[in-house]
Amino acid sequence: MTIVSPTAFFSDRRVLLLGLVATLAVLLGFVAVPDQLAIGLVSKFGFWFVLVAFVLFSSTVFVVDQRQFGVVYALGQIKEVITEPGL
Repeated sequence: MTIVSPTAFFSDRRVLLLGLVATLAVLLGFVAVPDQLAIGLVSKFGFWFVLVAFVLFSSTVFVVDQRQFGVVYALGQIKEVITEPGL
């Protein structure tokens, strides 16, 4: 497993994007959306949101058997070959 330095981690654009999206979610969740509207949205769509999030997360997790190896693709190119067994 590769150890990434904190400087390289925080300079990654994906981490910056995650931070911006989290900030936007907090602003929308606590400031911009009125309480009654938020309760209505969660009661109508909350279950489906959690279900879709679970399906998306479970599609990214895989198990590598001792006799096999996993290949991670991104945009048609091999990014990583996993030979260690486990999750």
